Amino acid sequence: MGCVGAERPRVPASNTSTLSLAGRLRDLGDPELTELLSLREVRDVRLRDFFDLADALLDPQSIERAITRLDRTTLAAIATVGDLATEATTETIGTRLAALSSEKDVVLLSLE
Repeated sequence: MGCVGAERPRVPASNTSTLSLAGRLRDLGDPELTELLSLREVRDVRLRDFFDLADALLDPQSIERAITRLDRTTLAAIATVGDLATEATTETIGTRLAALSSEKDVVLLSLE
């Protein structure tokens, strides 16, 4: 059992995830990288290459901080894509999100 306020141990991302993300980061231009670093608030001076940056972005605490700033619609979209996994197409995602929107409207109407 950890102490309150104690820093959580860092769990490294899988090599496959890190390698894939590092490749995508390498393909970004300077403006896109600058925007990403600003949005994700990456300030680690120990970053030496795209692999270090990928590890920092995949760190659970970094992901948690990024997710807490998202609105419900975006979170629903992420959850939908995660649920669909390999069957995720633009059409299936759109259909699922439309159903979620309808369900929300039904719930709101029942609360009135």
